[in-house]
Amino acid sequence: MSRAYKPRELYSPRPRRGFGPRWILMFLIPALAVAVAAYTVFDNGRVVLATVRVTVSNLPAALEGFTILQASDLAGARFGPNQRLISDLAAKTSCDAVVITGDFIGPDGDAQPFFELITALSRNASSAPVFVIPGDADPAPDSERLNDWLTGARRLGARLLDSTIQLTKKGAAVWLTPETMLLEPDPADALAMFRAEIADTRARGVDRTTRAALENAQRAADALEREAAIRGTIQPGDLHIVVAHRPVDTARAALLNAWAASGNAFYRSIDAFLAGHLAGGQWRLPYLGAIYAPGLGFFPRDAAGFAYVDGLAQTISAGLGRSSDTPYPWFRLFNSPELTRVVFTREAAD
Repeated sequence: MSRAYKPRELYSPRPRRGFGPRWILMFLIPALAVAVAAYTVFDNGRVVLATVRVTVSNLPAALEGFTILQASDLAGARFGPNQRLISDLAAKTSCDAVVITGDFIGPDGDAQPFFELITALSRNASSAPVFVIPGDADPAPDSERLNDWLTGARRLGARLLDSTIQLTKKGAAVWLTPETMLLEPDPADALAMFRAEIADTRARGVDRTTRAALENAQRAADALEREAAIRGTIQPGDLHIVVAHRPVDTARAALLNAWAASGNAFYRSIDAFLAGHLAGGQWRLPYLGAIYAPGLGFFPRDAAGFAYVDGLAQTISAGLGRSSDTPYPWFRLFNSPELTRVVFTREAAD
């Protein structure tokens, strides 16, 4: 009796499959997600020092290397007890002035992290003065009462930058102007308006409802009066820096350039702008930069660092916390919280 033929492939054990691409992805994707999450937690808890060099061709020799330490967009965040990480970094950093460029109060309204920031920055290696301007997410200093944050900042030795001030180094002059004072070619026009408002309020009689408005108008008038008095003292060759919260856009830059072209010496003397607000785009991709920034769109080139805007030099700090306009969750992605060290030099960057 003959035995029927049985094909071997029908009865042999099925070969065991190895780890193909599908199985590799099933392990790789979760591992990558865990690694990114772990790095993000680590990265959001540290502070780095970023250095930006700004070239000013007519910078006096005495101001070569003039340095501003900038902190922006704290948004109520803390970096160690009493901002210890910031304090440790500032203590190692020499500078000629410190500026805090807004959005320092968090969504809960607690000003304590901001006060701790001032104290931390005041411990910079050079004991440089600290200046503050509020951001769009902060209570305005001209609200119905003198804000707690402003009172506390002054108590800690910080100064509200509400009009142009002069600093000196080795006999050379440096001017810091808040962007809010770039209102019109001549601040005397706005000053006349506030004086008329004050006189009218006093003529009608001051009561509980008008007292706060009168105090606000008087503070604004005082700042404009200081501004009007100091503008004529800026000389060609002085270093003139505008401190802003929001970066200057092309429309604003075109207006400022038009005033400068009309012969206005104050606007012609501006050398650079310092700004924040964007938190570097908050979410960034390695080698590609910010994914999105309010007002700049997707994959903007200039969400942080140095750039020219219609010929005006501008440096934007990536900041410490989150942007008030960001569409992202609270954390920063591939975007280390930073203090920005802005160095002015006559030497062109490499």
